[in-house]
Amino acid sequence: MAGWFRKVVPASRDHRHPPRFGMGLPPHRPHQSGRARLGDPIWWLRVVILAAAVGLAGVPLALDGYTLVAGPTSDEGCRVLSVTDGDTLRLWCPDGVIKTRLHGYDAPEVFSPRCARELMQGIAASYRLRLLFLGGRTLTIGWDGADRYGRRLAAIKVDGRSLALAMIAGGHGRAYTGGVRKGWCAA
Repeated sequence: MAGWFRKVVPASRDHRHPPRFGMGLPPHRPHQSGRARLGDPIWWLRVVILAAAVGLAGVPLALDGYTLVAGPTSDEGCRVLSVTDGDTLRLWCPDGVIKTRLHGYDAPEVFSPRCARELMQGIAASYRLRLLFLGGRTLTIGWDGADRYGRRLAAIKVDGRSLALAMIAGGHGRAYTGGVRKGWCAA
């Protein structure tokens, strides 16, 4: 009675049919054709998640990379390295990378929004700022001190057009010269 458990055959498929006795059966595949995948909701969920990841991370990186390589250049040799949000960017200058706050307007926040509406407006403002750099050839930078976060304040023009005026005219920012900022969450 002590050896009765040695005669029990395990119930998994691999134990019932070892590979050498598989008799040439194809491996089990739940999705053997493309048609089966089109009806699978898990497959569509993966497609949607991948598209969202590309849209949220890939597109801004590609736009920033293109702006760095083929975008406008200042007389000092500065180029736009990346856009952080609608009123903040990083410039790549001969003396290093400079975090810059654009002077003259305020845009919705992307990294510390107070509501979902402000986040959506902030993302739209950052895309608009990236698009303003795409067609430009010359960058004019007027430095104006620093803010409390250590960013350098600058009034920037692309091909003679003020970024602050363009962002305000497009509805992606509001005039701001300092002091208390208005919120973006009120309807």
